[in-house]
Amino acid sequence: MLAIVAATVYVVPMNTPTHPQDAPNVGACLKVIREGAGLSLSELARRVGKDKSTISRFESGERVISDELRASILRAIADHLLDERAA
Repeated sequence: MLAIVAATVYVVPMNTPTHPQDAPNVGACLKVIREGAGLSLSELARRVGKDKSTISRFESGERVISDELRASILRAIADHLLDERAA
């Protein structure tokens, strides 16, 4: 998966483990990307149709994040950046 944040490219390999015990930093990486894009937790939650607390638990590693939701989050961040660029 790929997210572009302020001309910086972050690559998240498709084979990255999605279980907290295997990859506790997946959520932390998503948080860094979200914050680097200037996107609030509330706005990201709205864009992906999840509760703010759910997104927070993914970012903290308390919940397992599915590949589908991870892709939705990265798309939402990319859409936010495109919206900001168009403004």
